[in-house]
Amino acid sequence: MPGNQSLRKNDPWIEGATLQNARLDDISAEVAEVLELEPREVMVVNVRGDHIALDTLRPVLKASQIVGNGREILQRVSIIPGVTIILEARSLGLHLQGFLCWVMDGWVLA
Repeated sequence: MPGNQSLRKNDPWIEGATLQNARLDDISAEVAEVLELEPREVMVVNVRGDHIALDTLRPVLKASQIVGNGREILQRVSIIPGVTIILEARSLGLHLQGFLCWVMDGWVLA
């Protein structure tokens, strides 16, 4: 089971979400809570088109902090004022480079 493994940090990104006057700190705080991190340990570092790039300030995360949490992150982020989830987006979900084979509750983790 991947839950007990430690993973070198690969900064996650959310694909399929656009922002209009959304508070980036609110997005970071929601992602941090789901990943069992302190709010100061997650930052939005780039927003472009339908991509929200994040930085986690811990170099290593437990797989259990990541696997299975994509849907909850999207749900929490989607209720933040100014965030729009594009349901027809080709790659809607939370992504991490290097974890192509993991699927999170129906959302792709790539």
